Order: sequence, then C-alpha cells, then structure tokens
Amino acid sequence: MALEVGQILLHYRLVEQIGAGGMGVVWKALDTTLEREAKTLASLSHPSIAGIYGLHEVPSPGGGDEALRFIAMEFVNGEDLAVRLRRGSLSIESAVAIAMTVADALSTAHGGSVGVFVSC
Repeated sequence: MALEVGQILLHYRLVEQIGAGGMGVVWKALDTTLEREAKTLASLSHPSIAGIYGLHEVPSPGGGDEALRFIAMEFVNGEDLAVRLRRGSLSIESAVAIAMTVADALSTAHGGSVGVFVSC
C-alpha cells in the first residue's frame, strides 16, 4: 500500500517519510484539527516522552481489504542516537546523561521511581 506526501489520513496530512523498518513506515504529518485525544494523553507529560495523539484505523487507501492502522504522535526534532553514534563513541558523561534521561522518562511512564547507580 503506497502512501504519498500530501495524502490525507483522517485529519492528518502526510508531510514526509522519515523512517521505515520491519514494523512499518514513519511519516511526519500535520494534524489539521486539535484532537481531544491529545488533551487526554497529554496527562503523560515529560520532556523526553513524545505525546501520543491517537490510535487510528482507516480503510486501505489503495482500496484493498486490509485496513491501515497508525499512531499519531508528536514530532520531536533532533538527532537520532544511531546517527550520532556513527560519528563515534559517546563520552562516558554523555552516555550516562542519556541513560539517566531515559530512566527518568521510563519512571514517569510507569508511574514509579527508578534508582540509577553510576560509577565512573
């Protein structure tokens, strides 16, 4: 099923394909309306967690039998860690800072607290 820039899925206009892999294709899209799901899911608020605006299903754009399912989420501009690592190793300080940020975000998402032990 081919998707194209400018195509509309529900109220999302596809802007550009930004990734692809075994689980599907990731598109940058613009929400043409403000969804109530955005307000509901905004209760999970953390600077390192992308907001999820909704889980949607639409009939196949190509007219096939299989529906197209997608998650609409916040676009967070920044460098992909895999891209950064291609330039070389991170310093210990940078790696620890990233690990602590991820641990803090996971703690928020799971509603608990995470202890992080760092030995340098």
